[in-house]
Amino acid sequence: MKYSLLFHFEWFFSKDAIASASKWLSKRGATVIVASRFIPGSRLPTYVAAGTLGLSIWKFLFYFLVASILWTPLLVWLAVIFGE
Repeated sequence: MKYSLLFHFEWFFSKDAIASASKWLSKRGATVIVASRFIPGSRLPTYVAAGTLGLSIWKFLFYFLVASILWTPLLVWLAVIFGE
């Protein structure tokens, strides 16, 4: 297992739970990060979890870019339609 910040919390989380959460996020990272753009209040916890669980920075940046490409035009379009 890669080093993660949760190493310091092993007194609270078991090594198996940390490894399982890290594996789950690595497998479903794209879906989780894209979904966090559309669910209010979920971005910060998702991004902190991604960093804490050791998700690759390059994977995270790619998923973040894809999510931004989907989210930004939709947000601008909604502002144009409902902004007046």
